[in-house]
Amino acid sequence: MTGYYATRTRYCATKTRYCATRTRYCATRTGYCASRTYCASRTNTAQLRQILRK
Repeated sequence: MTGYYATRTRYCATKTRYCATRTRYCATRTGYCASRTYCASRTNTAQLRQILRK
């Protein structure tokens, strides 16, 4: 499961970064960008904590 979480972390971080750099596109797709930011924060807090626990 550790590999899965690491992959998700990279995926979410990439999507968040993409969204941040595409501000004009992001302005019309705020829901998409918000979900990506949520995904990154969730991965970094909850899921990485599970990895460290193992």
